Amino acid sequence: MYCQQCGTTIEADANFCGGCGLPASSVEGEAVVRRAALPVPVGGPYTNRAARTGSSFVTFARDALKGPWQASRATGENQLLEGVLTLVAIALLMPLYSYFVAREAAGGFGGFVEVPFGATVLEPFLYMLLFLAVYAGINVGVAKMMHNDVSFKNVLARYGALAIIPGCGLVLANFLQLISLNFVGALVYLVTLVAFLLASVTLVFSIDADRETEGGLDSFYGLLITSVVMMLFFFLVGMSLVDRMVNQMPFLW
Repeated sequence: MYCQQCGTTIEADANFCGGCGLPASSVEGEAVVRRAALPVPVGGPYTNRAARTGSSFVTFARDALKGPWQASRATGENQLLEGVLTLVAIALLMPLYSYFVAREAAGGFGGFVEVPFGATVLEPFLYMLLFLAVYAGINVGVAKMMHNDVSFKNVLARYGALAIIPGCGLVLANFLQLISLNFVGALVYLVTLVAFLLASVTLVFSIDADRETEGGLDSFYGLLITSVVMMLFFFLVGMSLVDRMVNQMPFLW
């Protein structure tokens, strides 16, 4: 028989579906009676799971675009994957735009200048992932001080919902840079950075809005703590990245 939830083939003596984990008892009734009428799943469980994830992400993004604040309030741990995918995309697209700009500028040197992909994209990408994880962790700590017992997974999912708009902006900025609409792309990128900053700030208020009890740390001080941590991180990491990039591109001097 086949699982009605994901279409994976279930052995007769299995207790759970191997594709989605649904108890076999949940599909024994109607599923067994109708198993001859059910179509054989195409592509296997991994393809079906990828399709479900894609559909879930589209719904997640659509809801976040309609109302980022409402979406962040309604987002829970069950949407962790969608939130993480959004944050990973942002961590990649930010340095990727810088790489395209640097490559465009390097073309002015007659094409003899090579822009290092590792120093321009990969290292900033890893640092950005680290920042997002640290920032989410700081928000969990601030939430505890606000008397809100929110989990790290929940914070990541909320952050991802708020970051959908900056993520779409980064996709557009990279596309505009690729088709040589540099000025428009730069404007979109700057607006996107502001949107991402607002999303990071709004995360604190989204958490505070679900405060379970009165008392605890005021949201103003929560915002102050997270802002200081964010600025320190960007300053230290930014200085390190600039120094490494300059050392790998001696042609600038």
